Amino acid sequence: MNVLRFRFQFAYTALAILVLGLFFVIGSTVLILPLTEPNSTESRLLFALLGISILMLVDPVRRYIVQTVQRMVRQKPIKYEAVKQELTSLFLEQVDLFETTEHLTRILQQAFSVDRVELVIRKSGSYYRIREQSEIRVDEDVLLHHLVECDISDAELYMHNGRMKSEKHAHGKLEKYCTESEIVYVMPLFIDQKLFGYITLHHANHSLRLLENDREFLRSIRSLISVALRRVHTDRKLNNRIEELEMLNRISYTMNSSLNVQETIEVVMDAVIELTHADRAIMYLRDDDEIHFTPVIGRGIEDVTLNFSVKAEESIFSHVVRTREAITVEHPMNDSRVNKEHAARVRTKAFVIAPMMINEEVIGIIGVDNLHSGRSVAGIDVDLLMTLANQVAIALSNSRHHEKVQKFNEELQIRIEAATEDLQRMVDTQSHFLTVASHQLRTPTTVVRGLLSMILEDPHMSEEETKKYTQQAFQSMTHLQRIISELLSATELDGKALQPLIETVAVKDLVNDIVSELVSMAADRGISLIADMEAMPDIIIQTDRFRLHEAVSNLVDNAIRYTIKGTVRVDVTQQDDTVSFAVTDTGVGLTSEDKDIIFDKFQRGATITDIAPNGSGLGLFIAQKITEILKGSITAESKGKDMGSVFTINVPVHLRKEND
Repeated sequence: MNVLRFRFQFAYTALAILVLGLFFVIGSTVLILPLTEPNSTESRLLFALLGISILMLVDPVRRYIVQTVQRMVRQKPIKYEAVKQELTSLFLEQVDLFETTEHLTRILQQAFSVDRVELVIRKSGSYYRIREQSEIRVDEDVLLHHLVECDISDAELYMHNGRMKSEKHAHGKLEKYCTESEIVYVMPLFIDQKLFGYITLHHANHSLRLLENDREFLRSIRSLISVALRRVHTDRKLNNRIEELEMLNRISYTMNSSLNVQETIEVVMDAVIELTHADRAIMYLRDDDEIHFTPVIGRGIEDVTLNFSVKAEESIFSHVVRTREAITVEHPMNDSRVNKEHAARVRTKAFVIAPMMINEEVIGIIGVDNLHSGRSVAGIDVDLLMTLANQVAIALSNSRHHEKVQKFNEELQIRIEAATEDLQRMVDTQSHFLTVASHQLRTPTTVVRGLLSMILEDPHMSEEETKKYTQQAFQSMTHLQRIISELLSATELDGKALQPLIETVAVKDLVNDIVSELVSMAADRGISLIADMEAMPDIIIQTDRFRLHEAVSNLVDNAIRYTIKGTVRVDVTQQDDTVSFAVTDTGVGLTSEDKDIIFDKFQRGATITDIAPNGSGLGLFIAQKITEILKGSITAESKGKDMGSVFTINVPVHLRKEND
């Protein structure tokens, strides 16, 4: 295009030189040669003056030829009435500002054969260029400043022979700006003598000249365009306000109908994008340490991972916390307040941030930018963003309080249910205890009473029978004593935590005492009770002798009772700081179901009740509770029914109290 333009300019210049050369020849032939002598000083001087004059006229003649050619090419008469009718129809349609601007610029561009037409509108003291469905703020528009300074209230600027002129003033200082911007015509727009904006016509050839009829027509439609654009702009503002109110109403409804924190945040973030027309938005919430801000949700930031936090004092967030005001940053990399690492992480080039406040306390920050579209953030409505930020702060606070109350209620309900279950378990246990106790106590008591009654009622009973019945009564009393002892131990162990009485215990002596106590019981049942005292290691431990004796004794007693024939063996081993007491029998064994319940209170294996129907189901429960007090563990192993069992108690060598 530049090469082609150069060629045209060269042709125009050559044509101008040719025309002026012709005038030079004619002038020399008609004026100089007849009036002067050839080669005289006077003729040479006249030839020189004529040549200089011809050279000075080259540029004006070239411009005139260019304008004449452009007029001939472009001068198919513009149908002004048709253009005016088209504009009137456009403004009568109910279309938004962006669509109206697009159609308006297209109509003017086609009518006047220019490269492009642009519209700039003034609002809230700033100027915005309307282009491609967006408003781009004009930060330093020299032309607009000079328009205001020169008070061109009713006249346009236009390019004429490469110079910017107006009906009232000449503006030589604007020529460079207009040439660089390819502006050939400027139409200020006024409403009630107030500058509303302006329209510019652009063409690559800045020497393009609009005809007087063209300018007259543009002046005639200026009021129509001004009023129409003002109406469209006002309608847009009204529609935006309605849209804002609807969105704020939706947020308010969400706050009242849903107290879910995440749902509230989602709705507000959607509103931020929809109402501010920003490309992206991120919400940061202040951490409990009140030092860091962590991003929790974003819109349009699919390429950013929100797995970081920002220290307030090392970023612009500290200024927001201190001033409690929104901040617009258009050049973050040149702003000393901005954390460059954070800006690079979220890939922002310009942004607006607003505080979320509750009772003058900043609980979070909302940031928006236009990274995707490249539009200036100066067009973002800061007041609206502040309103939305405060709305979400209130909603978030309400939701958090509701969730705290709800969580407290849930925890309270769980505690109530747990307490109810414990209470029910205690009632069930007490009921079961009374049932078992009454049954276990009634049976031996009835036997003793019956035997004694027989002795008392039969004075002629032989001494041998009396001795026999007395022996049976004694055994029943022994069984009764054992049941009472187990019930008392179970009740004591199932209550508050008991502290062990720690003393030095010789393991071999402990096992020897237990075997000595139960060997006769095993012999009566035809069971061999074995404990290899000579092979048993000499181990000294620090523990509660009485509790450990009771636990191991219960295991041996159980093994004897539930072994029909065979042996019961007691072994002791030590590994590191743990001593193990293993009681192995050849008895009824355990099923997998038995293993799940045998350590519970009043629970016994399924096959055990057939062998010993009067057991209390407390022996293993007591052994387990004692093991817990001694900071040890108890296990039960068996290959199955009628295949024997191995019960093992593991206790530490050195038992220490809780407060040691």
